[in-house]
Parts: sequence; structure tokens; C-alpha cells
Amino acid sequence: MGLLFLLLMLVAIFFFVFSKKSGAILALAVLFPEMTGIILNRAGLEGFNMLFRYSLYIVVFVMNIDVLKYGIKRLWGDLTSILFYAVIITMLVLNLFIVGRARYDTDVADFQMNVILRVFVPYVVVLLTLINRKNIMDFCKSIPVWGMMFFGVFFLLIGMGGIVIEDRMTIEEATGIGPIELSRFSGLIIIACTVFLIDSKSRLQPVYIAMILIGLFLLFLSSQRGSILGVAFSVLIVLYYFLARRGRPGTLVIALVFLVIISLILLEQFHFSFLSRFVELEDFEESNRFFDYGFSWAAFSKNHYFWGLGSMGYYYFMDELRSYPHNFVLEQMVEYGIVGLVFAITLLVQGFRSSFRLFRNFNTPGAIKTIPAMWIMMLASVLVSGSFLSNYSFMVLTATLLSADACYKDENEFPKTVIYKRAQL
Repeated sequence: MGLLFLLLMLVAIFFFVFSKKSGAILALAVLFPEMTGIILNRAGLEGFNMLFRYSLYIVVFVMNIDVLKYGIKRLWGDLTSILFYAVIITMLVLNLFIVGRARYDTDVADFQMNVILRVFVPYVVVLLTLINRKNIMDFCKSIPVWGMMFFGVFFLLIGMGGIVIEDRMTIEEATGIGPIELSRFSGLIIIACTVFLIDSKSRLQPVYIAMILIGLFLLFLSSQRGSILGVAFSVLIVLYYFLARRGRPGTLVIALVFLVIISLILLEQFHFSFLSRFVELEDFEESNRFFDYGFSWAAFSKNHYFWGLGSMGYYYFMDELRSYPHNFVLEQMVEYGIVGLVFAITLLVQGFRSSFRLFRNFNTPGAIKTIPAMWIMMLASVLVSGSFLSNYSFMVLTATLLSADACYKDENEFPKTVIYKRAQL
């Protein structure tokens, strides 16, 4: 079965190569690395996932060789990216001081190397290659394709044997995919399929509906509160911009009622644990997540509000009781100091600004609105879970969002002028 999925994946890759759709290949490499790893492992190629990913990067580079010079300019085209590079440099410098006094120097070195290979390099690759509207469109349109393959891998190649629906922690034990990763994969697929379901009139609409239902099942199974809230908020934004702003408020109400009914049916048929996790928020002030806020500020102030603790610094600061603050902004602040804090705030401000511009303009193709919707969903997730390393998909989507905003900047900056000129014609 593993060889069959490997063959299907390679056939899809070759199809996109011959169709000159480098954006689709890039989407597989940067958004679904766990899926490619599982396929390779089950096909007897364990340990080749990183090599496979970087091979895909090379393929994408070759397919865009004639326009890479524009991508190089894009690397320095926004403040968020420049500050991200500053964070990486800060990480390397601070970690030099950690070596020799930390008890787990090897762990720090491994974390640092993985951040560079799994976060920094994909971020740069996206900025270099998503340099025109065609590549960005192909990137968005391929997400349902890879999402369908992900569902096949999860249910057919891995199987749900050993998963206890009431216990989300059994997901990783049975499948090798953590509940956080599962919720994010499901969220990306749900949002992409929702956009294409509303925006397209193709015969694939039943397929999109089926994928949304499967995605909801896996999302509820993961019981990740941040991802669930992020998906709900992103879907509401998508429905508003596609239906209410196009003069179809009645359709919006019907769509909302449909989603609520489907969710209630799933909750009735399966005993998911995420409801109890939301109930637990009543005692949030007594939880470890709440104490992370205070401890993070204490660690930041201890270093005179400037220096960070370096990679895994929060882990050492907490005497190994907590691995990281479970919040993207807090982690940047604690471990990379004022540079990390400024970077995180700038990223949020520029991310919301780019999302708003892409959403508000009718001239931006509907498929492109998948990007800001996915970014908002991922933001909700990284503000309550994950580390700098495990939040790689958030950084990838940030680079994608910035690239899309740059490609459609003229239309996003002057929507009224564009519409007026077209009306005059």
C-alpha cells in the first residue's frame, strides 16, 4: 500500500511538472511534509523525507529559473522578512552563549538546525518562487488535491486502529501524527475546499463537500481548541466576503445553518473530547497555559527586556517543567528578546494588513482568498499551541501571504480606481 501511494504521489508530481505548475509542487513540499514522510516510510524509504523535500525545492527552482531574479528582490521586499532574518541571526548568536552552560547542548544544536532546515529555508523558498500570480494560483488550487491524498494516507495507509475518540493523545500513538498537526492539516483543507465550493461552479462541488465533512471529523477528533476556533472564524470571513458582500445574504444564512447542523450530527454520532476541553477554560487561571504568560514576562524582564534566552531557553528557565510558552509571540519574546518581540508584532500587523487587502478587493480572484483565510486559522492555532519549530506551516503561510499581497498590490491598493476605470470602459 505504501508503494501505491508513493506511485500516486510521484504521478501527481510529474503531472504538475509537465503542466508547468510549480506552485502545486511547492504546496506539497511546504504544507504537507509529514504526509510525504509517512508515504516514504511505508514504502520502505525511511529517513529520506528531508532529501525528498529538498529535491522538490530544486525542481521548483529549475521550473522558475528564468524569473528567480525577481524572487531575490522579493527576499528584502518587506519588513517582516527582514526581521525574520534578524531573528535567525539572533538565534545563532544567543545559542553560542548557551553552549557550555546548558545541560543539553546537543538538543539546542538539533533544534537550531531544524529551525533552519524546516522553517527558514521553506520560508525563503516560498518568497523566491511564488513570484507571479500563476504560481500563487497553482499553489492554492493544489491544496484540495494534496488534501485528498492526505485523507487517503490517514484512513487507508495508516488506519484509525488504536485511536480512542475520547482521548486525543492516542492519535499520535496510533498514527505518528500529533493532534496539533492533524488539526492544522484538516483546517487548511476545510478552508480551501470551502472557498472552491463557493467560488467555483465545477462538477467537483460534491467532492469539496465530502472533503469538508471529512475535515470536520478529523478537526473535532484532534480536539485542538485554537484550530477549531480559527477554522470557525476563517470560514465565517469566507462566507461573508463571498456571499454577503456579493448580495446573497440569504445564501449565507443557509450555509451557516448547514454547517451548524453538520457539526451537531458529528457531535451526536461521536463523543469527541474537544467540548470538555472548552469547558476546562472555566479554570483557565489555574492552568499551566495561564502561568506561561507570567513566567514568560518574568524571563523577559530578567534579561532587562532586551536579551533572549536562546533556543529552548524557556525549557531551561522552567527547570524542564514546560517545553515552550505555547504562544508564538511569547516564545519569540522570551527566547530571542526584543528582536523576537518586534518581529512577532510586525508579523501580526503586516499579516492582518495583507489579509484585509486581499479579502476586501473584488478584483482579487476567489481562489487567492484561500491564503488569508488559512493564515488567520493558523494564527489562532499558534497563539495557543506549538513551538517555533512545530509552527513551520504558519511561517510558510506568512511568506505565501506576503507574496500574494505583493503580486496583487496594485489592485489591493487602488480598488475603487480600478473599478471606476473598468466601469468607464
